[in-house]
Amino acid sequence: MAFGGWQNAGADVTPQQKAVVLARIMASEVDLAKRAGAEYTLAVVYHAEQDQSRRHSIDIATAFAPVQRLKLGGLPFRVERYDWPALKAGFADGSLARVDAVYPAGGFSPADLAEIVDVCRDHRLLTLAHFPEWLKLGLDLGVFTNKGEAKVHVRLAALEKRGIRFADEVKAIAVAVD
Repeated sequence: MAFGGWQNAGADVTPQQKAVVLARIMASEVDLAKRAGAEYTLAVVYHAEQDQSRRHSIDIATAFAPVQRLKLGGLPFRVERYDWPALKAGFADGSLARVDAVYPAGGFSPADLAEIVDVCRDHRLLTLAHFPEWLKLGLDLGVFTNKGEAKVHVRLAALEKRGIRFADEVKAIAVAVD
């Protein structure tokens, strides 16, 4: 699996397709408007000290660019990039209350990801996993290929404990990870 690449080795899902699927899943949140407010913001975070992580965050944000022209569950949808320390500081001082989901780019250690998960849980934010093993570290959902077939993997029980529930159609197609 390449560090900076969007996909896992051998995957046949393009970055743009992955972005569309993830956006559709995010739009299927039952209480989306209540949790998000007037708009839905996805924060793509990168490791501030790694150029490769920064470039990866640009790739992710670029893949979501066409989706930003659409409404997400009836709400305007934005994608913003942040280095992790700036985003964490914004959460701490309350200036970033408008973020609804966090997508870490590559380059984070397991300890970094654990911190991201903890902060996001404290703020009832959805976390998107770029790599399947990140789900084991506590991130909430991702789209991955297995034997050429794309599958949505979601930590449904953990999300429901935080009050984030998805429509039955998502539950029907998702691989539950808990």
